[in-house]
Amino acid sequence: MKKNNWLTFYRFPLITILFLVIFDQVTKWVIVKNVALNGQKIEVITNHFDIVHVKNPGAAWGMFGDHTWALAILSFVASVVMIGLFKKLAEERVSQAIAISLIIGGTIGNFIDRAFLAEVTDFLSFHWYNSYYFPAFNVADSAISIGVFIYIICSLVPSKLKNDEAETEVETTLTPKEDREPV
Repeated sequence: MKKNNWLTFYRFPLITILFLVIFDQVTKWVIVKNVALNGQKIEVITNHFDIVHVKNPGAAWGMFGDHTWALAILSFVASVVMIGLFKKLAEERVSQAIAISLIIGGTIGNFIDRAFLAEVTDFLSFHWYNSYYFPAFNVADSAISIGVFIYIICSLVPSKLKNDEAETEVETTLTPKEDREPV
């Protein structure tokens, strides 16, 4: 019975991570092969969204660009730690398991770029006309951001499991032993 519980809980997160890493790497490969670096832009939504090809040796918004290898090591360590603590972080909640899967998949996707190319390929460029450009990003960055957002929201909502455990604990401490029903 334990195997089925393990499979049921971990199957979707594992598939999500694998799909996300593959999708991230394929989209980056397509961009590298088809869009000129730092020049060409493919207008998707006029004045709001373009496909571009830029390289980012750093983290978000180019921060720590001189420390690509440190970022690669940090990505690897963070992925390993999250995988190791997956069950604890997910708290047996599907929504948190999905959030962590998105974070792990995105982290692995960007780790692959940093480890093998010493920079990350970014290609999604959102902007407001020609006045404000949000820094370009990729599928892995999106997954990490969405995963963190979902995890924070889920962490703010009490778990039904935790509430049930707390009610049972309160009930057992308030009810005399002779009046309790056998479990």
